Amino acid sequence: MDQFAAGTNILPSIMDGAKRDRKDFTGDIGISGLTLLYSTFAREYLAGSIELFSSFQASNGGIASSLPPQYHPDVTPPNSTAASVLIIPDYPLQHVTSIYHYYFYSGDKAFLQAQWPVVQKVIALYASLTGNPQHLVIPPAIFGSPSADTLTNAHFYGVLLQGAQLAEAIDHADVAAGYRAAAAQLRQAINTVLYNPTTGLYDVNTVRKGVADQHGNSYAVLYGVAPAPGTTVASMLEKLTAALYRPSTAPNATGPIPVQQSSGSTQVGPYTSGYELFARFEAGDTTAALALIRNEWGLMRHTSPYYSGATWEYVALDGTPGLGKATSFAHGWASGPTSALSKYVLGVRPIQPGYKTWLVEPQPGDLSWAKGSVPTPYGPIKVEWEKHGNSFVLEVTVPNGTRGTIGVPVSGKGLSLSDNGRNVASVSAPDGAASGRAGYLYLQDIGPGVHSIQVSAGEN
Repeated sequence: MDQFAAGTNILPSIMDGAKRDRKDFTGDIGISGLTLLYSTFAREYLAGSIELFSSFQASNGGIASSLPPQYHPDVTPPNSTAASVLIIPDYPLQHVTSIYHYYFYSGDKAFLQAQWPVVQKVIALYASLTGNPQHLVIPPAIFGSPSADTLTNAHFYGVLLQGAQLAEAIDHADVAAGYRAAAAQLRQAINTVLYNPTTGLYDVNTVRKGVADQHGNSYAVLYGVAPAPGTTVASMLEKLTAALYRPSTAPNATGPIPVQQSSGSTQVGPYTSGYELFARFEAGDTTAALALIRNEWGLMRHTSPYYSGATWEYVALDGTPGLGKATSFAHGWASGPTSALSKYVLGVRPIQPGYKTWLVEPQPGDLSWAKGSVPTPYGPIKVEWEKHGNSFVLEVTVPNGTRGTIGVPVSGKGLSLSDNGRNVASVSAPDGAASGRAGYLYLQDIGPGVHSIQVSAGEN
């Protein structure tokens, strides 16, 4: 990240690795933007990156994969063609996801209003690429034959749902309904054409049958395309582990790590693993998510001769830098655990834009305690929890001007629940309930102040 001099019209932005790329990349911001929102909350950098790419949106609605941060709205590069803006088909979609994240974490409605035409144009571009018998996005052929891939289509499904929420936020209910209908049709098409019942995973694309990739399958779980009819997300994640995980030969290895594709790949991508991490946490596969952090990001820790104190762009199975000397050793796209630990292990996320209402729903996995703070426009939400046998103690500091819901993981029978020493009633969420996770008790309408919540069980 680099802040430009005051008084210029160059926007602050999230720059890619300082060693090699030295540009803003739309796809990378999908990870690094969330890292910023959960750490410093210096949201002007994310806003600046969004404005940079939006300023140069192509006439067909496409967004460039990368731009020099020195560009600003008064410097207009040549308009891009459909082929060039879709050279990485997922990246323009990530621009919409970044706008969605910025709005929901900041609550800045004026910013959303300004970016709304950009969102509509991106969605219209991808919708125009579904006019084929399969009803899937087929980007223009740049390398090889045109094909529909799981990565792009699963992300477009997520973007349609994100677009619907953004449309509703600015009172465009008719647009939201259209996006939701298109999403339902796309999900059915993905599960009909791209899901492979033999492997139990989604194919890379319609050409490479039987080959699964980490990024596409992670998106399918994260955005809710999965499970395909007659399957479960849990079984799919088990098959993903079997297909992609390989032993690491690094001296400081602690367990197997995933490669990016099931066909001959040996490259380990912390960027794509970041999305697998999000997907596993979202699916409640918390212990496996924590193991992924330990085993993959653990290769970058101080016991490595390549230790940099930051996250690496790529890593090899032997624990060396994945691109050799070209590897960036401080790369924002590899920082997925930063936001994941705060969003899922601490459990903090906004429900209404800007954390006007919020959810604290810790996922302990095999951990016994966690402590941290998440920045919001109203001040930090501080969370500290500890697990002892069948008891769980959770302390949440709630900022003024906000209210929320606290979910506490429970086990056993004869449960008692207290808030600041007072016994309180709770709401349980049954399996599959949209209101919460199974195995949790929920306290609703929690206001400002410090809440010390304790759950204990009499027996298993």
